[in-house]
Amino acid sequence: MSVRPQFLSDGNNQLRVWRSGSDVELLVLPGLCQGSAPRARQLSAAMPSLGVVAVDMMSAFSVGGDVPAVAARIAGAMRQIGSPRAVVGFDLTVPLADAVRAALGDEELPLFAMHSKRMEDAGSLERLLPAADGTHLLSLWHHLRAASMMEEKGIRARQSGEPYATTEELHDSLLEFGEQPFRYLEAWEKLRAWRAEGRVIRRGQEEVETYEALAARIASVVPPRTGLPPAPPSPKPALSSQWREYIETPSGHFHVRRYGRHGPPVILLQSAPGSAAPLNAIGEYFGRQFQVWCPDFLGNGESSKPDRTPDIAQLAAEIVELADAAGLTRFHLFGTHTGAKVALAVASLVAARVGKIILDGLSLMEPALRSDVLQHYLPPLIPSPWGTHLHQAWNMRRDMFLFWPWYRQSPESSRAMGVPSTQDLHDWTVGLLQSGRTYDQSYRAAFMCDARALLPNIQHPVLLAVGPHDMFANDLDQARKLMPGPVEVFRAGATAWYPGQPESAVVSTLEAFTRFLAAEPEGEPCG
Repeated sequence: MSVRPQFLSDGNNQLRVWRSGSDVELLVLPGLCQGSAPRARQLSAAMPSLGVVAVDMMSAFSVGGDVPAVAARIAGAMRQIGSPRAVVGFDLTVPLADAVRAALGDEELPLFAMHSKRMEDAGSLERLLPAADGTHLLSLWHHLRAASMMEEKGIRARQSGEPYATTEELHDSLLEFGEQPFRYLEAWEKLRAWRAEGRVIRRGQEEVETYEALAARIASVVPPRTGLPPAPPSPKPALSSQWREYIETPSGHFHVRRYGRHGPPVILLQSAPGSAAPLNAIGEYFGRQFQVWCPDFLGNGESSKPDRTPDIAQLAAEIVELADAAGLTRFHLFGTHTGAKVALAVASLVAARVGKIILDGLSLMEPALRSDVLQHYLPPLIPSPWGTHLHQAWNMRRDMFLFWPWYRQSPESSRAMGVPSTQDLHDWTVGLLQSGRTYDQSYRAAFMCDARALLPNIQHPVLLAVGPHDMFANDLDQARKLMPGPVEVFRAGATAWYPGQPESAVVSTLEAFTRFLAAEPEGEPCG
């Protein structure tokens, strides 16, 4: 049975879960040694007839509070989809599972515990906080690997129990826990302190050692329900300026950041190779006047990872599928770098549905550079059992700020930007790791696309923009000459999504973008 992600809401905050089936039968608190996605897949494989809901623990701890408050948050979100018929907690989350049971108002729910003593002696986790050389990611990898395979005292590999986590499962867990290491550390300390206080499970806890044993016990006490319809979508969180959704399309599910509840729709299209998270400042600003959809491309970030080699036309067709699924009949487009070429292709594909277009940092590579980039820019990024791919990703991302192209490490290729803060570099590296094996798909499509062929087709109002440190700044004037429609040229004071830009320059850039989109053109309004 397939496992799919979903965002639930209690009306104030969101909680991400991974689900199999349409019913809610087993609620899983997956612990802090393995992420919710691999845990949900493992339990779904062991119990294919059972509806499994595994809670993303970093999502549960996203807004702070003590352990009872986290339990109440989980229970409130679960009420949106139905009451579970059993609960299982892993490692440090076993007492939390009991607190969730109490918050649901049903202390008679069967409660199962797995690995309740695991990683008791893990020691300080300060080494997992972002380090300038990226070694914190490798430390987290080995922390999770040891949690999977070592005995409780950490001296020998265990000889019983469920299989060790695979490399892909370790990678998924690292992404879940490592996206915000401070939150992981906070959750670890709160749950360890909660357990150390001697919290007593009120009633009915049963310890099991393997998934097979868990499946057998659940089958004896929880006969599966069948025939229930899928749960309705959860309400949007009322107090957040950003919320997230998974939107299903024929080509796969898109992970989408949403901003703003009123005004014309705007779709933000990201730069490769990571997620769309760097566009957050633009989404927040646009959300004051527009309804904003900011997807990770398929193959990037937290969207589906289809096995394909797309061109720009296919990426554009997938964005149109997203617009269809979201009910957007007409919309503005903002695209940067890779996203700028996708925006051109979308406007060519469904011209009547597109209002205005902002093209930020559009590239017009010459054939020789394009050929060299395609040959050297996109090395495979494959998870390693020992985490060596983390070192590769960190240094690729670092060198992308230092050089253009990143693999030409010479004074002639150095960029004026410099290395961002350790936290920013961490965030950008995590986005690349989220894209993983398929990070190159949208990148390759963009490099192969010659935008010169698309520009003459565009009759829409266009703002051609570029920041002072953009490596494609010199392409702006040539692009303008190729466009027959109404075009404004804007040499911005900042590339608004780059880290470390002067705040005043970012604000003035976003103000200019907003003025362009908000000015009503002649003809049909967008919306």
